[in-house]
Amino acid sequence: MINLPQHNFIAEFFNSSLTKERLARSYLLSGNDKEAKFELVKQINMILNCTQRGGPDPDAFTQDRLTGVPQDDIGACGECQNCRWITEGTHPRTPIYLSPNEDSHKQVIKIEQIRALQSELSQSSEFFRVIIIEDASSHCLNASSSAALLKTIEEARADTLFVLMAESKQSVLSTIVSRSQVFALNDNSQIDYDEVAKELAADLQEFLASNLASSRLQQLIKAEQVSSQENKDLIAALQILQNQSIGSKLGDAEQVMRYERAISGLKSFVRPQLVMTDLFS
Repeated sequence: MINLPQHNFIAEFFNSSLTKERLARSYLLSGNDKEAKFELVKQINMILNCTQRGGPDPDAFTQDRLTGVPQDDIGACGECQNCRWITEGTHPRTPIYLSPNEDSHKQVIKIEQIRALQSELSQSSEFFRVIIIEDASSHCLNASSSAALLKTIEEARADTLFVLMAESKQSVLSTIVSRSQVFALNDNSQIDYDEVAKELAADLQEFLASNLASSRLQQLIKAEQVSSQENKDLIAALQILQNQSIGSKLGDAEQVMRYERAISGLKSFVRPQLVMTDLFS
């Protein structure tokens, strides 16, 4: 099982995806928690390549979704050769890093590098290849190289997973974002929960104005004092919004994470009344 402290929702999401034998072909990991990004990719890579749990089965993969992960146990053993290699960062074939050309003063990923990657991926492999692009921002991937990368993602063998990283989703070209599931991994100690609450205010107002909201939650908008039970009611409303977002916006993991951060903030913030006042202002 994937274990990612401070990012439990993301860990649960990928554990569920692996258990259900469903992974997207490309993920964009935004945010400032670089350590967590690489830890997540390492654990996924270990699960996909662990020989004790069977390793990847290319014949079980489909073009649109990566399948074939045993449903009974998605955990990596941590002891087989592949697991040890990946843990130590010495595996000969996975992950594959796509980084700016060291000889380029512009620090960009050139089309020639992507073509070399295409050649590598066209060859059969006994390993599940994970491609990591540490900087997928438009500064590193321009329009031409992004187009070449998209073609690579679309034409890659099914036993291949692309993981793109960036400081923010906004720094990545929209064509890349549209083809990837997006997750924000931020250092929770740096999250401004008041600001997150304010960003959610419009969504909550729309939700509470709908027929789905109870009269009790309608009254909560105007409440000056907030009891512990009302705090639970608000968290429940946020969880409903989060579930609705999961059901209707499968490709917009960023929105799901916004709800998750707000829920975490309300559960841990020392002055929940202030959070809710800002939320409903």
